[in-house]
Amino acid sequence: MFKEILDIHHKTMPKEKYIDAKKDIIAFYIGRPVSDFFTYVCLKFKIRATSVSKLSCISTLAALLMFVFVHNKIGAILGYFFVLCWDVMDGIDGTIARYTDTCSQNGELWDAMGGYLVMPITYLGMGIVAFYEESLFCINISKYSYLIMGGIAAVCSILPRLLAQKKSNIYGNSSINKIKDKSSWGFVKIFLFNVYSIPGVAGLLFIIAIVTNTMNIYTVLYTIANLFFTVYSSYSLLKD
Repeated sequence: MFKEILDIHHKTMPKEKYIDAKKDIIAFYIGRPVSDFFTYVCLKFKIRATSVSKLSCISTLAALLMFVFVHNKIGAILGYFFVLCWDVMDGIDGTIARYTDTCSQNGELWDAMGGYLVMPITYLGMGIVAFYEESLFCINISKYSYLIMGGIAAVCSILPRLLAQKKSNIYGNSSINKIKDKSSWGFVKIFLFNVYSIPGVAGLLFIIAIVTNTMNIYTVLYTIANLFFTVYSSYSLLKD
């Protein structure tokens, strides 16, 4: 089994993708092996890539339901668990498609939908959890501010992606190659990318904040981080 999993990994990870994937340290060294294992299981049961993509979208909606309707630590942890499930399935669907050479436009569309859903849902959930928790460290602002910040962070998390997609449609894929290319990134960009990554450091800090009742601090910091990222990315996309 281990040999087959390694074979799946090597056959579905071209050099260029491997270099880019390694930039997201936690997602690559922890999330990727988990995805490879479940890819092996899915291949054994002949589960199609598009089916996994659809299931990943359902997982993001399940996360939203947990955040919105279960107002305690268990609900917050379950919400984050479903976000993690999306991350694992996001790796599985593409790997199955490449391994079996069954890539399709419909599959790509479902895969994109999961990606568009998960980030705003996660940050909206962040604000909801902060609103309901009994925080370890008190910040002298209205609790409703956390809901507003969660909404702001949710919009900020998706806006640059939508803008990049629109620019690609207008000017062609080459117009955003510079933004997407990670090969020339230095230490600072890699560090910031990892701090911002939901499957990476941002996700790890998310669960720590839930467990330690410090989601209010997390919400303030990541709202600021999302605002900064959105302004910087939007400027980079619009300046040309």
